[in-house]
Amino acid sequence: MAAYCCLVKGIFSNTQTVEKLLGWLPHSIEAINEAKSCLKEGGYQAEVYGRNVKQVLFEILKEASMNLEADEMAMMRLWYPLIENEVSMQGVDGK
Repeated sequence: MAAYCCLVKGIFSNTQTVEKLLGWLPHSIEAINEAKSCLKEGGYQAEVYGRNVKQVLFEILKEASMNLEADEMAMMRLWYPLIENEVSMQGVDGK
């Protein structure tokens, strides 16, 4: 749960980060629905918005981490092996 909180804080505590991330991603309902469909079918192997989903996730983590304190950044590091090993956070910490 703490890793989720740090991710949300890292993204939304800085307007420039939000704007930068939104600038990377299409905003149309069609593009969002296509990304959801690709994720359901391909998981971590999916391409979303023309890019590998793992690459997109790592870029989001990098941007979010820049807005956090050292202890929060440590929590963010929990995401990296999950993405690298293609593991879902669902049920990982059970909290």
